[in-house]
Amino acid sequence: MGRIDEAGDVREASRQLATLRPDVLLLDIQMPGGSGFDVLALSEHMPPAVVFVTAFDHHALQAFEARAIDYLTKPIEPGRFAVAMARARQAVAARGQSERIAELQETVSALRHALAGQAPRREDFWVKRRDEFIRIAMGDVIRFQSAISQIVTEQQLIPFAVPEGDEAAGVETEGGTGVYEYEPEEGEILADLLPRNMAVQVYRSLLESNAGEQGARMTAMDNATRNAGDMIGRLTLVYNRTRQAQITKELIEIISGAEAL
Repeated sequence: MGRIDEAGDVREASRQLATLRPDVLLLDIQMPGGSGFDVLALSEHMPPAVVFVTAFDHHALQAFEARAIDYLTKPIEPGRFAVAMARARQAVAARGQSERIAELQETVSALRHALAGQAPRREDFWVKRRDEFIRIAMGDVIRFQSAISQIVTEQQLIPFAVPEGDEAAGVETEGGTGVYEYEPEEGEILADLLPRNMAVQVYRSLLESNAGEQGARMTAMDNATRNAGDMIGRLTLVYNRTRQAQITKELIEIISGAEAL
C-alpha cells in the first residue's frame, strides 16, 4: 500500500474518496453524520474493493448488495483480515486488467475507424520456419476439407468473433439469462485466454494450410501416376501393333520369294 488515510465522518469520507480515488476502502456501518452506506451512495466513483469492518453482523446482506467484497466483524482475527486483503488485491488487479482491455478495445475501434476509408490492401502475416521468416498471404491460407478438396478461407482473428445464435453457443436460454460467477475475475480470464486463442487460431490455420498442401500434392501425384499408366498402355499397344505389322511384312516377303523360286 502506498498511502493510508482516514476520515472522521461521512462528508469527509466522501470528499477524500472523490479526491484520492483509493483502491481499497474500509468502511464502518455507524459513522458520524450517517453510515458507511451513505458514503457509497454519495460517491460518484466506486472503488474496486470495499470491505466493511463493523461490530454489527446483521448488515452483511446489505453490504454485499452494495458490491462489497468482504464483511468483517469485530474483533477481527489477523488471518481473517489477511483473507480480506487478498480478495481486495485480486479485485484491484482485475479492475486494472479490465481497464487495460477496455483501452485496447478503444484503440482497436479507433484503428478500424481510421482504416475504414483506406483502399483494401493485401493482408499478409509472417511465419518463422527454422531460421527464416516466410511471408504468407491471407489468400494462401487453405482450410483442409478432404484429400481432393481444399477451401481458401478468410477468418477474423481480432477482435474475436462470437458465434451468433443460441444454437451456435450450444446453450438453451428458455429460463432467461443465467448469472455466472467467475474465479478469477473476468478480466484476468480474458487476459490469459485471448493470447492463447490468437496463437491457437494462427497455429490451426498453418496446420490447415499444410494439410491442404499435402492433400493437393497427393491428388496431383495420383493423377500423374494414373496418366502415366494410361500413356504406358497406349505406347505399349502402338509398339505391339508396329512389331506385329513388321513381322507380318517379313513373312509375306519370305513367302513371296519362295513362290517365285
